[in-house]
Amino acid sequence: MALYPIQSVKIVFLLSLIICVRSFVDANSCGEKLSTRLEQDVFTKHRLMSRVFESQPINTPLECHVKCMKNCRCLSYNICNGGKLCELNSEKKENNISLYKQSDTCDYYEYEFIKLSPSGNCLDPCCSTSNPCLHGAHCQSTCMKNDKRFQCHCTPGYGGKHCETPKTCAAYAKYSPGVQVIYTQDNSPITVFCHFDSETKIAMTLVMSFNRSNSPSFRPHSLENDFARNENSQNWGDYRLRKPWMEGIRDYGSTHWIYTCSYHTRGLSSIDYLRSKFTETDILTYQFTPESFCKNKMEYINILGKSCKQCATATGQGDVIFNVNSRDVNCGGLDGVIRAGCPTPDGTPVTFFGHYQCYWLPFSCTASASATTQLWFGQHV
Repeated sequence: MALYPIQSVKIVFLLSLIICVRSFVDANSCGEKLSTRLEQDVFTKHRLMSRVFESQPINTPLECHVKCMKNCRCLSYNICNGGKLCELNSEKKENNISLYKQSDTCDYYEYEFIKLSPSGNCLDPCCSTSNPCLHGAHCQSTCMKNDKRFQCHCTPGYGGKHCETPKTCAAYAKYSPGVQVIYTQDNSPITVFCHFDSETKIAMTLVMSFNRSNSPSFRPHSLENDFARNENSQNWGDYRLRKPWMEGIRDYGSTHWIYTCSYHTRGLSSIDYLRSKFTETDILTYQFTPESFCKNKMEYINILGKSCKQCATATGQGDVIFNVNSRDVNCGGLDGVIRAGCPTPDGTPVTFFGHYQCYWLPFSCTASASATTQLWFGQHV
């Protein structure tokens, strides 16, 4: 006859297992015999409700523990119906105490896997036996650190606990250019235009596009500021995501920011094109100062067919939107570009990639009133 204590009790199972945890154990330890100490608190006559993700018949309570051990999602389990039913739970009772109920037919168990290798690696086998990470992500066991059994290291473009959510266009790198759905920091879906540059291996997410006619509306709004335009209706002439959404795309692995001209008619062209790294200049926080003059390095820039790599040029942003100033455009190695000004009392210089109070028709972004300027955030894939 089984005796159940009134309070919770500690039960210790000692199992000898042969495991091969390929995702986080050195190949030389594959097949090593481990004396694995498995512990769980048992709370008799209780059950965690509404967090069951798997329910299976069992012959012995130990089978339920092994099922939990092999599944990374399992943090606790219920054994019901006289030890014949195993319910795996995705949470512990402290995560939602309101779901922890008395039960005449179940006992509630909390799972803990505490085995570490001599080197300190976690040997919880769940990553190799269940792998909860999606879209090619790497699963790493954490041995219940911070009440988590595993951590997913996502492939480019994905986020979320299981890497289930597309966060940038890198998630669609294998697709043809077009509109796709990504998710913001608060998991709201938004549609964005995606392009994959097969030459640079950069997946590009469009965050802004405007035509020359609309440039006066964009001119006074630095990228430091929030200036959303038709963000739920992607178009080429009057479009800009709100700044928090831009920041989310940047923070989910974007490595580059890229300017193109009239993409909707020219496609991706290396003429009249600018590419820089966020590690060099964060365009969402950049503000011109005298100290920054001609010190912002571009990975590649081409203006009117003149180009250079790993070179600086004169950029501006502050009380106006980002732009490249033609007056000092050659300061870092971009030789031969026209230094032009408009016939105004102050000789307003021609600008490229933005501002456009003074523009030059041969430049593709300003060749006509319908010519457009695009800003993309890019991620290597």
